[in-house]
Amino acid sequence: VTLDYCTLAPAAGNGSIGYYKYQNVRFAAVPTGDLRFAKPQWPPVEKAINNGSLAESDVDCASTEDCLYMDVWAPANAQGRNLPVMLWTYGGGFTAGSKSQNTPEGLFDLSKDFIFVAPNYRLGFTGLANGPSLAHQGGTPNTALWDVEHAFKWVHKYISAFGGNPDEITAVGFSAGGSMPLFQMTRFAGHAEQLFRRAYIMSPGFVPGAGHEHGEAFYQNVSKAVGCTGGDLDCLRNVAFTNLTDAANDVYEAYDYQFQPRVDGDFVADTYEAQLYQKHFNFSGPLVISHEQHEANTGTDEG
Repeated sequence: VTLDYCTLAPAAGNGSIGYYKYQNVRFAAVPTGDLRFAKPQWPPVEKAINNGSLAESDVDCASTEDCLYMDVWAPANAQGRNLPVMLWTYGGGFTAGSKSQNTPEGLFDLSKDFIFVAPNYRLGFTGLANGPSLAHQGGTPNTALWDVEHAFKWVHKYISAFGGNPDEITAVGFSAGGSMPLFQMTRFAGHAEQLFRRAYIMSPGFVPGAGHEHGEAFYQNVSKAVGCTGGDLDCLRNVAFTNLTDAANDVYEAYDYQFQPRVDGDFVADTYEAQLYQKHFNFSGPLVISHEQHEANTGTDEG
């Protein structure tokens, strides 16, 4: 598959099993340096053919910043078929999970008449940092939400090259990932374009204490822990990723803080519960919201 910035070769699958997996498709630039705590940017041109080896197959944003990849699974005969698209966002409490957490082989056993897309999004402190100090210095709060929005925009721009229909996207998510479609519906208080035609949301996370004051206190505590006085953004952008995440995890445990998107007056004008109630959203289409009875089983061992 040839796009305007890269050429992709499938990492798995073949015609006999009926589908191809395009692994580790870079959908945004590496969010390091000045792009840490910033909106995702379009990726640079890649000269080499991408066969999925740019990163480990299960690369995640909890362990590395070079993580803004997606996997695209397409039927072997998808070209030119204008197939519907499922975009999946994983759960994990905004601190864990990855695009490879749930894969569509079982769904393809039932039908190969759709395309499956699973993007990563930033987690923990680099994905959920918030508060006035960050914003006033030009940083972007809630970058995880911007990453998911960017993934939808990537699909609108490029999925036709895989045989998909950008006007037939279904947003599907579980737990923290289940809240992602709701944040996208209500972003900018509903004053933004609709990104998907329908949604299937499983156990979306309730977001208590989502005011910015909690995010500001956490931001300052982490900044202090890594020696960035007053939450200096330039300083934070130069701290090694592992040192930053280790400090954030220590503060997280010490203060019983909950990583979650928080009200920032911009992308998140208010909690999505409040905005849905006030009809501050832009979505018109089929919607299913369900509750997973045994959600915690996804994080336990068998036996």
